[in-house]
Amino acid sequence: MVGGVTADTFAPNRYVTRAEIAAIITRAFQSSVDFSGNNKSFSDVDGHWAAADIEAASRAGIVGGYNDGAFKPDKSATRAEAMVMLQLQRALGLETNNLPDDQTLINVLNEELNDFINIINAGDPAKLDSLNDEYSTGFYKALCEYSDLNFKAYAEEGYTVEMKLKGTLSTTVGEKTNLFAEVNQQNAVIDVTIKDGSTIIDQFEEDTSGLYLLKRMPDDAWKIFY
Repeated sequence: MVGGVTADTFAPNRYVTRAEIAAIITRAFQSSVDFSGNNKSFSDVDGHWAAADIEAASRAGIVGGYNDGAFKPDKSATRAEAMVMLQLQRALGLETNNLPDDQTLINVLNEELNDFINIINAGDPAKLDSLNDEYSTGFYKALCEYSDLNFKAYAEEGYTVEMKLKGTLSTTVGEKTNLFAEVNQQNAVIDVTIKDGSTIIDQFEEDTSGLYLLKRMPDDAWKIFY
């Protein structure tokens, strides 16, 4: 997928150019991204060694040029430019040859919530750690772990927590690619009751409805990351 700057020099510490980024992306995603379409016309790409890769990436909407019509293939790519090319809406968002089944994604959201409620009702919040490992990653996992501290504290104080889902979950899949998916979960309203023995000390509703972002992990499992 990558080569050297000469036959015997790789130059690992040299800045990567915009042309090299385009070439790496088109080669990395050639089997999973549709590079057909109309390529943009750049004023400084004809005859360049990466012309074919730049044109392919432009056809897929992964790369763009400057306002003056140039691509500037030999200009060092900034970190921001590299990330824009790779982000969900560009290269990663175009991978659609191995889409997940909608029900698989829906199950992740619904099972995560139902398992959470069951663990709380069983009075064993220590199991929330395993739940988080199974269903979450990244920012969402950190958020869950922070929130779980409350339930662990209740247990340590001898309080019990009861939860009941008020309605029927409505979970639908939005945009999805090979690696990422948007899943919208509604009606996720939970009645929460906190007791000290038989005495109710607090009651409230917790609404976790909203749009969730999922990603495919290396083991092919899907986890909530935001």
